[in-house]
Amino acid sequence: MSLILETPTVLRVEGHSRQVLERLLTYRDKSVDFELQKFKKSAFYHRRQLGIDGYEARLAELKAAQKQCLLYEDEKGLFTLSGFANLLENRLGDKVQRGYDMPCKLELTGNPGNPPRPYQQAGDDALLLAKHAAVEVGTGLGKSLMAEVLERHLGLQLVLMAPSKNIAEQLYDAFVGAFGKAKVGFFGDGKHEFTKLITVAIAASLTRIEEGTAAWNALSKAKVFIADESHLTAAKTLKHVCLGLMANAPYRFFFSGTQLRADGKDLLLEGITGPVVFRMTVREGVDQGYLAKPFFRIVNVGTSKPRYYSQDANRMTAAHLFYNDEVVSAAALIANMSVSQLNQQVLVLVEEYEQFARLLPHLRHEVEFAHATLTKENLQYVPERYQKVDNKALVNAFNARKFPILVGTSCISTGTDIQPVENLIYLCGGKSEVQVRQACGRGTRMIPGQGKTCFNFTDFRVHHDGPDGGPGIVERHLEARKEIFEDIYPGTTTEVRL
Repeated sequence: MSLILETPTVLRVEGHSRQVLERLLTYRDKSVDFELQKFKKSAFYHRRQLGIDGYEARLAELKAAQKQCLLYEDEKGLFTLSGFANLLENRLGDKVQRGYDMPCKLELTGNPGNPPRPYQQAGDDALLLAKHAAVEVGTGLGKSLMAEVLERHLGLQLVLMAPSKNIAEQLYDAFVGAFGKAKVGFFGDGKHEFTKLITVAIAASLTRIEEGTAAWNALSKAKVFIADESHLTAAKTLKHVCLGLMANAPYRFFFSGTQLRADGKDLLLEGITGPVVFRMTVREGVDQGYLAKPFFRIVNVGTSKPRYYSQDANRMTAAHLFYNDEVVSAAALIANMSVSQLNQQVLVLVEEYEQFARLLPHLRHEVEFAHATLTKENLQYVPERYQKVDNKALVNAFNARKFPILVGTSCISTGTDIQPVENLIYLCGGKSEVQVRQACGRGTRMIPGQGKTCFNFTDFRVHHDGPDGGPGIVERHLEARKEIFEDIYPGTTTEVRL
């Protein structure tokens, strides 16, 4: 019996029971469950469109896709994803053998920058020992510095993948500062620099590189692949890049605040990323003095549309939270008082451009708006003075306290290095654990020497009845967020009335 790492992405399995392997390597795809549920609810429509036979065939296809097995077979025998090496070694009691050589380390010189903190060094040591693994490090604890230290230690050609332009640009700036512009290139958003030692790339741009092109030939030779915020990259994209363009990188490291997935694809993710070999939570970061402590304040308000009801959760959230006059007034009052009475820096996170339009007339202090490129539909909600923005410059000015209130969409709610936030007003609703944790991370960062040790995270409970007379969907989503708050830092959540 043997487990052989044939390549950096293929684990060959010999002499083990197929039945046992299938049980270990099968997961349920919740996204297919959701699609199946929708399909059944619209059975009458689909029967008319597809016919009885077509409907039954599609139904059978969806049911078959609910369970996904990550055990494969070719002319050589059974194999699976290399990330399962640790899992199968532990479950089957068989030692994994490596069938390829690891490249020699070169070590890089350059600007040494700040030395890694003890936990950062411990995480890097665990990754280097594993060679293919992931770490979970709470937002604000310095994953980018961990990536820099890894590259300085290895000195090999690196592709560093980020899930968004915003995060990629921050990583690029950090790596240029550490290693110099001559060694660092950027791939994505119209830039195609792929011949340097280090390439910082946007995930979606890497998926568009075709095999055989100059970019493919250059980047596929990288010996080190790092995926930053890997949980934010779509599973399909992560799989495409990791098992395609970057399939031959022997060193494979994955950074994330949490490897949580809401779609049931956690097993697939482990097969790609390998095991999590180091964890440090936000609470641990706070208790050890590295992060500001969050205090979650839930403000109770009513709704300006008490009789509005829809089966669509998004419409209910829009009506009772996003465009609720009582929520808008309360949020603006809190922002104004935070600035005028406490001299605080306030960050307001929104989901829709119209929310900014509704907030703006109520704000009594200087405010800026960070957002993505405006569409024709969104243009009407943003006054001309806020239409053309440089989000990076806005964040830098906010960090320097040049204005007190920053309103931002999702373009800055994830991965952005916002430091002086003392009151974070959350107007996004929903119950996404990833989104809430990332939003909280905009407040946990501290500026050395400025005395910030904590911050308020302000959310809203909107009282409205559901169809059965109980709490409505928006209020139930708040309860889900409260559980996340309690998990981030227990005992810091309170409810208040204005």
